Amino acid sequence: MHDRNWERVAGYAGLAAVILFVVPTFVGTGTFPKPSDPDTVFKSYLVAHHSAVMRAVWFNSMAAVLVLWLGSGVRSTITRHDDTEASLATTVFAFFVAAAVTLGISFALEGGLAYKAVANTSPSTVRALNDIGSVIGTTFLGVITAIAAALVAVAALSSRALPAYVGWTAAAAAAANLAGSLTIFTNKGFYSLEGAFGFVSLIVTMIWLISLSVALIRPAEATAPAMAPAMPTS
Repeated sequence: MHDRNWERVAGYAGLAAVILFVVPTFVGTGTFPKPSDPDTVFKSYLVAHHSAVMRAVWFNSMAAVLVLWLGSGVRSTITRHDDTEASLATTVFAFFVAAAVTLGISFALEGGLAYKAVANTSPSTVRALNDIGSVIGTTFLGVITAIAAALVAVAALSSRALPAYVGWTAAAAAAANLAGSLTIFTNKGFYSLEGAFGFVSLIVTMIWLISLSVALIRPAEATAPAMAPAMPTS
């Protein structure tokens, strides 16, 4: 398959990943427990929404694989634009891989707890495991995503390997995810590890992934391969 066709397919994979991330987050999940809720509420939520949680784990596992595919398309696009940017392209892909692995670990923890163990696990242990998953999926993943988005912003706004609109959405995603990673330092309210700010980071990140996917499917002139300067003739 030619590189350009591969990049286009990777773009469609990115759009599919967005759908798989968003649908289980907002459909059939009920009302998430608040940070101020007692431990018993977190356990009751997992018990009552067992099927929804398991669906979310499966959907997000598929999304993580598609993120890898998207990352490979981004690497190809950056390299094709200018082969001197191979190091940048490889680093971007490495952070996409790290993000996918982190997602897998986070949802494996949640899925393993919700599958059977939650019914016979104490509320305090359920809350602790939920918090560990939140730290992995919000703080650690937030830092990784922030760096990946910042590198994509550089590729778009400086190297012009991607359209400018990708650069701006990537910069916004980098800021939102960095801010989200800092919620580990608070334990109550909107801006906390279990607070609603996580939805802000999610929405901004999904907008970035959509713009990035569209850029791979329908490249702008900014993504045309860089041409070497003509040699002067005598």
